[in-house]
Amino acid sequence: MERVAVLARCRSTLYQDRQLSLEAALRQVCEALHAQAEPRSILVSLTVAQEVDGLSSTQITTLALVVNELATNGIKHAYEEGKSGYIEITLGRNASQDVTIFSMTMGFLSPIQNTPLPMVSAWDLPGG
Repeated sequence: MERVAVLARCRSTLYQDRQLSLEAALRQVCEALHAQAEPRSILVSLTVAQEVDGLSSTQITTLALVVNELATNGIKHAYEEGKSGYIEITLGRNASQDVTIFSMTMGFLSPIQNTPLPMVSAWDLPGG
């Protein structure tokens, strides 16, 4: 149910601002995830490496859903109980000017070395 509420707030923000902004939508997602992450001492942050304009509301909502799912899974599964860490979402464009969302989660422990390993995901949205 929390996931639906996050997306509802995201859509509401899009229409209240009258500006379709992926950055604003992702900030809303990160703020909403704070309630899940804070009790476990996990920081969820957004870095905007480059402005991303020109996306439709459908593209923005879809990308917000992807980031929400990724971060939620990171909060639930990438950290052992009692271990703190962070999830960093970076928004920008690649050399071809495609929208790029990069996520790095630190805290997943390797069963072999017992050291933190980065979990990295990236998406390119052609056009945009």
